[in-house]
Amino acid sequence: MLGENRSPQAFGRAGLQAAEWGFTIVKCAPFDDIDSGNTTKDLLAAAKLGIARVAALRCAVGPVVEILVDCHSCFDRDSALAVAEELSELGIGWFEEPLPPTEDPEGSAYVAGRVSMPVAGGESGYGETFFVDLIKSGAVSITMPDVKYCGGVAEACSAGRGVVRAGGRVSLHSPSGPVSQLASACVTAAVSGSMALEHAVDEAPWRADIMDPPERIESGRFWFPEAESPGGSLNMQALKLRGAVWES
Repeated sequence: MLGENRSPQAFGRAGLQAAEWGFTIVKCAPFDDIDSGNTTKDLLAAAKLGIARVAALRCAVGPVVEILVDCHSCFDRDSALAVAEELSELGIGWFEEPLPPTEDPEGSAYVAGRVSMPVAGGESGYGETFFVDLIKSGAVSITMPDVKYCGGVAEACSAGRGVVRAGGRVSLHSPSGPVSQLASACVTAAVSGSMALEHAVDEAPWRADIMDPPERIESGRFWFPEAESPGGSLNMQALKLRGAVWES
């Protein structure tokens, strides 16, 4: 939705548009231009623009819309704590991967135990044991299995249920196309207690058409295809109009 314009004003406009389309939760990645190899001091200086983006987003959508912040693992322990303190004043719903929980679970647990909002993460993890261990170690309180990486639909279901039994929460990671969106929706519906499902908003006007029946997301809600079971297939004609197709 943002394109190349990542100004605070653009963040605000994008969030307002999503809210007008009926989404009550908006997720953003305001720190993607930060070099994670910087010193703590440099990380904090670079984070100021990202914090301004979140502030503009909050101003645009008001107090009712929930804002989730994805850090893409760009901070160290001290800078993550400082940034979280400033973000807490903006009322964010979660702090996603300030440090990489897959590579540095101890660092993630250190931050998670010292910030006021839930820490989410684990999008690149594989298997039920990995996600349950994240919860037990305190690295995150919200796990984010991705059906493309965690072992598929069945493993995502197992992981989600294992996390819930361990006292954690689960929100499928799904910033992808309509195939993984449908698979992720199936997992979300199958795992009792799942949180809202992520959706990549307004990235391509033809996105819905590459599925048959077309993907349907209205008023912030995913609609399963009308069939005996929640299925769908690729619209090969639509795909051929958009790029190359290799058939075996």
